[in-house]
Amino acid sequence: MKILVLLGSPIDNDSRVKNLIITLSNDKSNLIFLQYLKNDPKQSDYNFMKSNVTVKSYTSSKNLIYSFFLLFFPNSFKSKKIIKKNKAINTNPFYIKYRLFIYVPTRNLFANIYSNIYLLLKNLLLLDPGIQTWFFKNDALKFNPDIVHANDLSTLGLGVKIKKKCRSKLIYDSHELETDRNLKLSFVQKLTRNYIEKKCIKYADRVITVSESIANHLSKLYSIKKPIVIYNTPNFKRLKKNPLIKECIFNKYLKDISNVNIILYIGLITFNRGLENLVSSFDKFLQEPINNKTNHLFIIGPMSEAFRSSNLDFFDLCRNNNNIHVLPPVPQIDIPIVLKNANISVIPIQNCCKSYDFCLPNKLFESLFSYLPVATSNLFELSMFIKKYKCGELFNPTDLEDIAKKITKILLSDKKIYINDRKIEEINKIYSSDVQNQNIINLYSKI
Repeated sequence: MKILVLLGSPIDNDSRVKNLIITLSNDKSNLIFLQYLKNDPKQSDYNFMKSNVTVKSYTSSKNLIYSFFLLFFPNSFKSKKIIKKNKAINTNPFYIKYRLFIYVPTRNLFANIYSNIYLLLKNLLLLDPGIQTWFFKNDALKFNPDIVHANDLSTLGLGVKIKKKCRSKLIYDSHELETDRNLKLSFVQKLTRNYIEKKCIKYADRVITVSESIANHLSKLYSIKKPIVIYNTPNFKRLKKNPLIKECIFNKYLKDISNVNIILYIGLITFNRGLENLVSSFDKFLQEPINNKTNHLFIIGPMSEAFRSSNLDFFDLCRNNNNIHVLPPVPQIDIPIVLKNANISVIPIQNCCKSYDFCLPNKLFESLFSYLPVATSNLFELSMFIKKYKCGELFNPTDLEDIAKKITKILLSDKKIYINDRKIEEINKIYSSDVQNQNIINLYSKI
């Protein structure tokens, strides 16, 4: 079976697509062609791929446009104000180097004209979503796949095109609720995204997604068969067998982690993840020891450029509190070690869009399968899960005192009340990676 996997973003941190490739490539009769966009042409992470997987990557058209423009106006994208602020951040241990190709308004007339033209084209010509992945077209048609697996809305239009040309089967994998995401979109962009998904989803032979709520929403919204739910769960066996290693990232910042309550957020550092409220809550309510242990907050993950350049109050608060640590992402292979050495995992995501309200993030499962209790926002899907398995506490993500109260409650309790072998077995029956992998295999065998 010839399978074409389309991905409109870097694969390096996309565990869902990696798991898909690993699962499908275990059947040596499958020939897989993976096409994806890179942000950095030097990035590569092919170690998990087998001999029956062919990879073709492309550089994002947005970066190509910026790079081309810089040839003619090399100083157009430099802002003294922004650079000065980032240099200030650079003196802190939690600074993560920002990418250069970020447009900020300057006095350069040509730069401002270019920015306006680019934004106009982005709206009118639908640069987002879909046009960047058009680079894939010729190579994809040559491959002549039996099945096209289109990840996210950015590749769905191309998937429909290839389906028609090659008479392939099409699977649409909606990683989020694409029509209501945590994105700042213009009115035109929202209309085009809704139009593209509504028009193209009808051509999909099967639709899969990440939670029951999103599956039900898509089914009602587009009058389609209910999508199959494939949860974003880690490899449970790998996490369970991974030994508790004392030499982990926390030891670089703490003298003795046995005398510390490690409160952990691990994931993308950006807007609407609730990190501002988490830090403020910690700074205001969690400075006193709990169970005779000092409290330390660790925020670990990649940081968006917009968040880094504009949210300076967040950095000021972190800089002035020695018990708050903002760190760059750790390799995926080290995530189990980090989780196993923490005391509590916090998911303070804000209810800013339906995609977040309906989400079950992979960090929830990574934490639980590492026997780490969770304190999470009281969003719809998360609330149902926590109440069903009683594996953590729910808080109002806008209430600083409530956030601290629920974190304190978990730290004062026996961890086995929240997470133990019996609960792991119960969760494992539905959410384990083995179950998800089997669901993928069943989908491909029946399509």
